[in-house]
Amino acid sequence: MFRQLVAAVVFATSVEADVPLPPQVTNPLSATEAWNVIRLATENVERLVRESRPLEIASQVSLLSPSLRVLGRSPVKAGFEARVADESAVAFKLVNVMAKESMTENAAAMPGLLGQLKKSIGSIAEAFESDITTAEVFHCPLHTDYLLTTRDGATQKCGRCQHKLQVRRIPYSFIYARAEQPALSMATSRQGAQLTIKLAHKDGRPVVTEDLWPVHTETVQVVVFGPEYGHFTATPSASAGDYTCDLAVSAPGTYRYFVGLTPAVTGLPEYHSETFVIDGSAEASSSESTDVLTAKVDGYAVNIAVAGKSGNRLRAGRTQALHVQFQDAQGQPLVRLEPLLQAYAHIDAFYEGTETLQQLHPMGGDILRDDLRGGPGLAFKIYSPEAGTLKAYLRFKVDGRVLVAPLCLQVLP
Repeated sequence: MFRQLVAAVVFATSVEADVPLPPQVTNPLSATEAWNVIRLATENVERLVRESRPLEIASQVSLLSPSLRVLGRSPVKAGFEARVADESAVAFKLVNVMAKESMTENAAAMPGLLGQLKKSIGSIAEAFESDITTAEVFHCPLHTDYLLTTRDGATQKCGRCQHKLQVRRIPYSFIYARAEQPALSMATSRQGAQLTIKLAHKDGRPVVTEDLWPVHTETVQVVVFGPEYGHFTATPSASAGDYTCDLAVSAPGTYRYFVGLTPAVTGLPEYHSETFVIDGSAEASSSESTDVLTAKVDGYAVNIAVAGKSGNRLRAGRTQALHVQFQDAQGQPLVRLEPLLQAYAHIDAFYEGTETLQQLHPMGGDILRDDLRGGPGLAFKIYSPEAGTLKAYLRFKVDGRVLVAPLCLQVLP
């Protein structure tokens, strides 16, 4: 028998970002598309500088180079040709320097370099009309090569399938992003094990699936932590804006669930959190105070290790790498990991006592063919926003079965 413990929905202020690049960011086909990338990527660099995350700046400034090349081939106002050529050379040099300093985590150099880059970009912008440098780009969620550059794209539909177009956004981090303000409102209710999620825009309109970005095939997901762990996909119900899923956990005790989604209007994941209890005699839970880096599941061994310059320990406020190794029951490297939601493994983790959720996926992009196999090693990137105990659950699939390995990592100050 379920009994609600906390009724208020809490917006989780820190969320994991693992969303793909929107279409044609790395291959803009017009000056308008190029300026859209430059504006969005530069704003992202500014935010990474504010958050002192230099290692991630390289991935954002690298998006500027293709766009700068497009501008160099585009028509400009009369008399500005030489300026565009000169300032583009300066901007390219600054992009390369920033990428180099990013890889050495030189945070102190970034504000000055960013200031110079913005000045150079501003000088190039004077060679173009403002409607080109400030236009939004819209795309179809189903036909990603269908782009529209217009100021009223939000009211337009795809010319092929009539789906509502989405505004193009570039996540400021492909590892971990903080949604400063939720773009959508959410209300949840439970009837037994069934969870109903009501999503609405700020103006009250219901949120349909076309308003959300699918992340590893899921538009609305629910992750449950407690005496049992569960990861579930919520599906649309008959009522617009409503999504449902069954919280298939049964052991007595206190649970916290996170509802996660990525609004297309921001491209930043949002998580909402609530707690509930299942009545009954619950076993005493133990809080880990040390790392648990190895687990065995149905004979398969999983080992996770922290790599980098921080003494092989996770540190708050740092972007680091996690390496995971898999072995079979005979102790041999496991090389038949199957795709699970377009990845060979998924990590759901939360900080004990907080509403902070981490979700990690292997580096290398989505796995789009079911016949491919992976292993024995996978690499993840992680940004730890705070110190504390990170309870982690690693999901992987072998021989058609989804297995879960419980792990625990200490994040040091």
